[in-house]
Amino acid sequence: MITEKKQEDLLIRELNRKLLLGEIEEKVLSITYNLLSDKLYAIDDAIPELIEAIILLNQEQQVIIQEIGRLRGFNLS
Repeated sequence: MITEKKQEDLLIRELNRKLLLGEIEEKVLSITYNLLSDKLYAIDDAIPELIEAIILLNQEQQVIIQEIGRLRGFNLS
């Protein structure tokens, strides 16, 4: 049985994950829109922002992999 504290922790973790993924999505949409609409916004401007989005996605992937491992009884830290 999941305790109330564990349920709260799980909810907070899931909300943080959704917030992070929403922030990444917003960043990618913003970069795409700027590249399509603004002649002053060049590919050179987009590259650092895209790299940041890729790093955030990689970090989130690692968290998900660790969570799957934890649920299966493995320690993948």
